[in-house]
Amino acid sequence: MRKCSKCDSELVEDLSVYAQGVYRVELSKGKRISSAGRCGVKAAVCPTCGDVSLTADPTELDRILRD
Repeated sequence: MRKCSKCDSELVEDLSVYAQGVYRVELSKGKRISSAGRCGVKAAVCPTCGDVSLTADPTELDRILRD
């Protein structure tokens, strides 16, 4: 289990990220249109201080950073 970098509490992990009017939030390098150049993110939140952390799948992230 990951710990909060601000208060050292255990994070609640594997949460989905949504924005108003947006189906999914993704990372991309540059302005990519195709899904091959993007990767999804997962969120974790600290139940004590409310800090939010976003994490990308390392395999997907490596793929888009190499292009």
